[in-house]
Amino acid sequence: MAKKRSTTAVKTTKKKSKPIPAAKQTTKAKTAKKPTTAKGSKRTTAKPAIKKGVKRATARSSSRKASRPKTSMAVPAAKKYRSRVVAEDVPSIQIQTINGAAPRPGPFPHTADIVVSGTASEDFTHVDGSITKVSPPTTFAFTSRTGGPTTWTLTWAANTITTTGAHKLGVCLTNNQTVTDRIDPLNITMTANHHHEYADLELKSSNEMLAADSRWVLGRRKESAEHFSRAGRFRDRMGSISLERQHFEEAAEDWLSAATCFVRACAFEPAATILVQVQKLFAEGRIPPERVDLIRALREREEQIQALKGKEGCLSGPTSDAGSPNPNGKRGA
Repeated sequence: MAKKRSTTAVKTTKKKSKPIPAAKQTTKAKTAKKPTTAKGSKRTTAKPAIKKGVKRATARSSSRKASRPKTSMAVPAAKKYRSRVVAEDVPSIQIQTINGAAPRPGPFPHTADIVVSGTASEDFTHVDGSITKVSPPTTFAFTSRTGGPTTWTLTWAANTITTTGAHKLGVCLTNNQTVTDRIDPLNITMTANHHHEYADLELKSSNEMLAADSRWVLGRRKESAEHFSRAGRFRDRMGSISLERQHFEEAAEDWLSAATCFVRACAFEPAATILVQVQKLFAEGRIPPERVDLIRALREREEQIQALKGKEGCLSGPTSDAGSPNPNGKRGA
């Protein structure tokens, strides 16, 4: 008979571990055994290595800082005063105004005064200046200089500058003819008030020629020559204005009229100089060939000036070869 299997088998099930509360976990972590380095030896906690002499050096430096007196980096009052005096002794000059306004490039008419004012570290007598035409280079010096210990004014009177276009205004300080400070040259533009100046010169020259003719008729030759000479200068300036405006035919007319005036005044040199300017216009092809009247007038002036050369006492009688310029204008020259 088979034996019945025993139902009383030993239970080998493992016991489930219960979760430990959080409070107990922390206590357990605290009471955990510290690892030892070796059997039977106590574990030593590793400390960070400290270099020798660091603490001592720190202590020394702190003691030195404590014992060192605090000093200010500010410059002493005496040194401040000395440096200020030296700065004031450096020569300096500045332009404040040109014709009463802030410095500007212009344009400025050369028929009016050019007044430049400013300040300087020295007396106004040490201030020098000039206005220079850029091309071709032509320098015009000032006509008057005024001012005080720290201010200065330079004036170029009307018509002192006889050129137009680009110019440079330069001002500097001098001491025993040595430049001690200068301002970079300012670019300015000079122009001529052509319309008003030309009309004014035409009227003045016509009046001078009328006066010259009346003196000539009365036999007052020297007075007549003076009036003709003034008329010649006015007509010469009219020719320069026409040339600046590139009115070449009018320039030739004005200069031929001026040459006639100087011939009547027995002034050989200015007449010959003006004639060269007219000949240059013809040589450069500025006068068209159809202006036969100008070519004929040029030949007449050449003969008159050649006859005047070396002639003495030409004021004792009439100069019939020259004739009288047309008082009403330059066309009859």
